[in-house]
Amino acid sequence: MIGTIRDDLLDIRELAYYLLDLLLKFYPGNINNRFKIEENHDKIEVLNGIAEIRNCRLKGNALDIDKAAKILIDEFRSSKLGRVTLEFPENN
Repeated sequence: MIGTIRDDLLDIRELAYYLLDLLLKFYPGNINNRFKIEENHDKIEVLNGIAEIRNCRLKGNALDIDKAAKILIDEFRSSKLGRVTLEFPENN
C-alpha cells in the first residue's frame, strides 16, 4: 500500500479496493472530504465515483477504473487523504 513493492507487480485495482475498505470503515469522511463523493456506497461505486469526478476516461468514454485506482493510491501515499494508519492494535 505504501509503495515498498513496485506498482507494476500489484493489481492496482485490488489494492485500491482494499484501501477503500479501510477508509470507509475506519476513516469516515476522508473520501468525501477529498473527492466530494458520498461514502454510503460500496467500494466499487466509490472508485467509479472517483473516476467520474477526476474524469478518468478510456476511448469510447468508458470509465478508466485503473487510472482512478492509481489516483487514489497516489493521494493516499502523499497524505492527501488525511492521516491514516494501516495497522491497528490487537484486541486482548
